[in-house]
Amino acid sequence: MSYSWFDKKETFLIEGKFEATFKSPINYDNAEFKLYLQFADEKQTELTIPFSLKKPIAKTKTYELNEEMSFEEQHIIVKSVSISPLRTGITIALDPNNEMRILGFDDIRLLDEKGEMSIFFESWVINL
Repeated sequence: MSYSWFDKKETFLIEGKFEATFKSPINYDNAEFKLYLQFADEKQTELTIPFSLKKPIAKTKTYELNEEMSFEEQHIIVKSVSISPLRTGITIALDPNNEMRILGFDDIRLLDEKGEMSIFFESWVINL
């Protein structure tokens, strides 16, 4: 990642957000982690920041639904919903007989047991 800024006066404090995405699942068996950073400056500055998980990571819960839904006369099957502390995944199958092409889902709402919305998306379609 790279980072740059412009400031009229010299500063020794830069604040920002660092977000990492991992290509393979993280093994949480050991609650001790180290974040290692190396900067591409002239000194090749290195930082190692140790941290520990306070609580075990909750396991992902998967709910098999196989529920058919339709909107604008287009049909989909919500096959399953997987919920973990860090993300929610929805597995959807499209009906091959749909007359429109579904380009994305932005109007999907997941409600908890109290009827409160936890996720909201909206969908849009285009005629073929």
